[in-house]
Amino acid sequence: MLAQVYKAIAEAEVLANNSANLKTIALRPHLIFGPGDNHFIPTIIERAKQGRLLIVGSGKNLVDLCFIDDCVQAHLAAFEALTRNPSAAGKAFFISQGEPIKLWEFIDRVLKAHGLATLSKRVPKSIAMALAGLFEIVAKISPLEIKPQFTRFLVSEMTTDHYFDISAAREILGFIPRYSLSEAIELSFSAARPPICHHQVF
Repeated sequence: MLAQVYKAIAEAEVLANNSANLKTIALRPHLIFGPGDNHFIPTIIERAKQGRLLIVGSGKNLVDLCFIDDCVQAHLAAFEALTRNPSAAGKAFFISQGEPIKLWEFIDRVLKAHGLATLSKRVPKSIAMALAGLFEIVAKISPLEIKPQFTRFLVSEMTTDHYFDISAAREILGFIPRYSLSEAIELSFSAARPPICHHQVF
């Protein structure tokens, strides 16, 4: 949770210092995934293999995702926009594939792609929150340096909607995702994929 706070503070500082001599912009990609990912997808796979992955809450919460190739394109579009569109400077832009999907549906597709069973066991949000609070207390009072198995912040992230309007990025930056979410998922777990940035988006 502290990391999120620090990011928000850093973004505010960057945007506040936008000027004629120093043009700044902020991008907000959400849940980046794709080839080379060493955190998001590997964590899902590891927890599933350990039998520690359960559907938390209703399983209907929607999230945005950002394919790494399109994330790169967004950064190039942002750089270009700073040189040709004054209205882009000093602003923050959400970046994603523009196709909200149920988080747990996406996770099931990831598991299938890796030859793993999809999820069927579910735990109510209230119970997950209570357990997370207990884990946090134990970690805090323990004489040993341990981390809670999961936190209330993580439970909240896994059970609430997280999707955003990317129309400003489309209109001001000229950012257009090259891949549909289905194409991005297929490319992420396929050996054959095109090179990054093989043509311009602006």
